[in-house]
Amino acid sequence: MSGGRDGPNTARLGHPSAGSLPALEAELLEPEHFRALLDVLGISEVHVHHLADFGADAAARFTRLLGAAGRPFEFVVHDYLAVCPRINLADATGFWCGEPSEVGCRWCLATRRSG
Repeated sequence: MSGGRDGPNTARLGHPSAGSLPALEAELLEPEHFRALLDVLGISEVHVHHLADFGADAAARFTRLLGAAGRPFEFVVHDYLAVCPRINLADATGFWCGEPSEVGCRWCLATRRSG
């Protein structure tokens, strides 16, 4: 599951044997709708590959959503979004930033923007 084109309340669903499911691109992430969709598709476990594009409250929303859907889930960390809005913990030279204090992170975001 990854972020949908229609904003942080949508998702793009996929399956290893089917690849991306473009017809499900704009599925709304509402608990009742989501649970019904998982039931119809026979999905018993959800793998979340990133939280980018889902908004700042994504971790809390997914925890609630998947809990309400009664599905176990796995969060596979591919980047550093959970600790760095720029995703990569890299400084202006492209190397590891050293994870500075909050002041240092805010300066980086203000001067270099996110992403």
